Amino acid sequence: MYIRNYKKISDDPQNFSTSEKTCFVRQSKFGFEKLMQFILSFGSNSLGHEIGEFFEYSDSFPTTSAFVQQCKKLSYEAFKYLFHEFIRQINNL
Repeated sequence: MYIRNYKKISDDPQNFSTSEKTCFVRQSKFGFEKLMQFILSFGSNSLGHEIGEFFEYSDSFPTTSAFVQQCKKLSYEAFKYLFHEFIRQINNL
């Protein structure tokens, strides 16, 4: 269920951005899909540590600044949509 809903919003990230429609068009280390995966899997460690673990401490994992910049482009509507779709599907079971 979660994966299906997640793929729906990943297919059209511009509908879930806070600014112009060109957000999340370029390839980046924290593209829309990776950003959502990271936020949804965030644990209780520091942001830098969580980023390192998520990217398996590869040679060029993104910085905390990159994460913050990408988060500013992400609308809360993405999580709201994901939550409502998840609840709707659970209620239909």
